[in-house]
Amino acid sequence: MGGLAGVLAPMRTTYDDVALGFVPDHYLTEYHPPKLASVQRVLDEAVNTRGAGPRGSLARAMPLGGFRYRGVNLQAGDLDPKTVPVLALATGEHLGAELQRRLVRYTEAGGKLLLSGRLPVKDMADEPCTVLADALGLRAGDTLTDANRFWLSVTAHGWAAPLPEVRLSRTQLCEPSRGTTVLRELSTGKAADSTSRSGGGGPS
Repeated sequence: MGGLAGVLAPMRTTYDDVALGFVPDHYLTEYHPPKLASVQRVLDEAVNTRGAGPRGSLARAMPLGGFRYRGVNLQAGDLDPKTVPVLALATGEHLGAELQRRLVRYTEAGGKLLLSGRLPVKDMADEPCTVLADALGLRAGDTLTDANRFWLSVTAHGWAAPLPEVRLSRTQLCEPSRGTTVLRELSTGKAADSTSRSGGGGPS
C-alpha cells in the first residue's frame, strides 16, 4: 500500500449531481415524551425507515447503480437546486411540516426529488400534514406486503417500460392526479411509482 501513497494522497472524491438527504432528528429517538400511542407510532416508523428500511435500501442501491452521492442535512436550511440538482430521500409517513414545505420550495425552484418509501402524510406529532403530497399531486393509498401465496410484483410503464417485472416485499399504492405512472402493482393495476411536477420544478 505504501507504494501507492504518491498516487492516492492527492486524490479527491468526485460526486454525481445527486445527494442523499437525511434528517438528524430521526436519529434522536432516545429522547422523546412519555410513550403515548401516537408517540410510539412515530418512533417505530422512524427507526424502521432509517435502518434496514427504505433509507438503508436507497443508500445501498445508488452505489450499486453507479451513482456517487454526498449527504445533505435537510434541517440545515433550504436547498439550492444549482448545488443539489437531484435530492434522493427515503421517507415514512411522518415528516415535519417545515421539512415538507422546504422540499416543496426546492422542487418549485427547479430541484428534482426522488422519494423512496412511504409518502409523507403526517407531521412528527402524528397529525395530518399533506403539504408535500399535495404539491406533487399524489394521494397515499394502501401499503401492500408479500404474504402467504401472494407474490407482490410491479410492472414498468412509460419511460421505465423496458424494465422487467420485479418482485417486491412491500410497496405503497398511490393515486397521482397528474404526471406519469412508471410502476404499477400487478394484481391491482394501481400506481406504485410515478413522476410529477411541482410548480416550476422538474419531475419528482
